[in-house]
Amino acid sequence: MRVVNSRIFTDHSFRELTAHGSADFPCMAYDKYLTSENGLEDLAPWHCHEECEVMYAREPLQVATPGKIHDLGAGDCIAFNCNVLHAARSDRMARIWSIVFHPRLITGGRESAMHKKFMGPLIASQAFEAQVFRKEERETRCFLKALDALLNESYGFEFTARAALSEIALSLCGRYLGEEGQVSGTREARERERLKLMLTYIDAHYTEGLSVEEIAAVAHIGKRECQRCFQKTLGMTPLQYALRCRVMAGADLLVNEPALSVGEVAAHCGFDSLSHFGDLFKRYYFRTPREYRRWRLSGGKRAQDQGYATP
Repeated sequence: MRVVNSRIFTDHSFRELTAHGSADFPCMAYDKYLTSENGLEDLAPWHCHEECEVMYAREPLQVATPGKIHDLGAGDCIAFNCNVLHAARSDRMARIWSIVFHPRLITGGRESAMHKKFMGPLIASQAFEAQVFRKEERETRCFLKALDALLNESYGFEFTARAALSEIALSLCGRYLGEEGQVSGTREARERERLKLMLTYIDAHYTEGLSVEEIAAVAHIGKRECQRCFQKTLGMTPLQYALRCRVMAGADLLVNEPALSVGEVAAHCGFDSLSHFGDLFKRYYFRTPREYRRWRLSGGKRAQDQGYATP
């Protein structure tokens, strides 16, 4: 059950590609390190997944969600809602324990009362994005109990882990759900919805010559507000994000379409210059496109070392 220092692999829209657990027990525990590699900080890059996650900081670190930085001390936890973008960084070597689990681990399915009354409204809550629990709080002790069960896999560990994670979920429900299981919209929720609209538009049109004005118009905001939203949330401009999409789409094509030349891949992803594609690609993947293709096709794993800001 334990995964040591696993890397986070995402597609160009930041969605994580790794499966967490199995269909019959959708839960996985991770033991990760933030270290220094290639002269750069090795960060847990921006990513999201359909599962919930609870992360425990062994050493102090910063965790980012759209529009907010959470400072975690040693022994603190943070819980993330499903599909929430998040990233982590530290200016020193730091160790993270985390548990990623699908809500059905707790509910058993969408037709259950547990889903309809609690987890469904919690997941849909516009207020719950991330919640920090300090090391002395009960929820942190619940996390450690679940982690111990998952790592040791003693008889009945599935019951122990599910019960402990259910306690954390119930606490979150108490914090974020009103009597009817609904919460009112907030400025942060509106900003997340705007960002989602713009990211979706870029994902569909990144090969085109996009302008900031065109991207901003999708969310019915001005150019300056669009720039602010991207910089505050992702640490990059809208056009830098579009370039990132192009490069990562190119990485996928290099592997999935080996018959295409590197030049054809670059053109397909909207690059007018092969050298420009090659230079940007090496900044993201520390390899030329040809080296990356050979490496992946020979069985290598994709490396990504991105953090809050564009490389």
